[in-house]
Amino acid sequence: MKYWNNVPLIILFLICSYYLNAQTATVSYPLGIGRTSACGTSGSQEVHFYTYFSSTNTITSITPTTGPVGRYTPQLRIGTSGTSAQRFTSNYASISYNPADHNIYYLWTALTGFSGSGTVPRTYVWRWPAGTMPTGTTPKLDTLCSFPVDLLGVVFDNNGKGYVIEFSGEPNGVAHTAYLRSIDFTTRTMGAADNLSLTGGATIYVSGSGDVAMSPSGQMFFVVDNKLFTPNYQAYTGTGANLTCTYIDTVINSATGSFVGLTY
Repeated sequence: MKYWNNVPLIILFLICSYYLNAQTATVSYPLGIGRTSACGTSGSQEVHFYTYFSSTNTITSITPTTGPVGRYTPQLRIGTSGTSAQRFTSNYASISYNPADHNIYYLWTALTGFSGSGTVPRTYVWRWPAGTMPTGTTPKLDTLCSFPVDLLGVVFDNNGKGYVIEFSGEPNGVAHTAYLRSIDFTTRTMGAADNLSLTGGATIYVSGSGDVAMSPSGQMFFVVDNKLFTPNYQAYTGTGANLTCTYIDTVINSATGSFVGLTY
């Protein structure tokens, strides 16, 4: 999911499950990235954790600032030359949890002209184990890898296989083509793109904000341009195939704002 400036704090929620104190049971928490202020550009950029109440379908921020679910500001760098440059931000960024390797993955996209991005966007990836806080500064946590594309976000199935949604490079207001790719953080490679054939006459005109998520039953959803879709990712081949991508509905009026967070 890509954040724009001046968006509310509680935007993206992802389920993070990990073992506590060597117990066999797991505990799940929604997590997100944003500022400590309600909206705008004030406050600290942090990772936040929440408690979900199924009886009321509400979440509450976890207020302690210590322990495995205390909010924190990751200290991130790009390469050895960036040891003093903090790269964590909630703008043009997304965060995901991999249930297979129990790592948190953070993605940030430099649009152009930054650290080798040239004239095309480049998305940088960091990861760290759930329940840990990469807040050390000597040195800051370096990238895992990067890719020369603008990625909406990454989603993992229960086996840890990753997928990303990608868009063609048209400017906002011009119809975009959407693609699905596999992504492998072990080999640092992305699979070739399959096309997403949108149903219902849906068109994507803006790709700067949105999110992608996987339901517990294994169904993928993504929201972009305030429209909700579910792609047939199980049919992914990486051969340029046309995959059915079912348009579900428009989730918010564009005049009201941008819908940029999704979880199940």
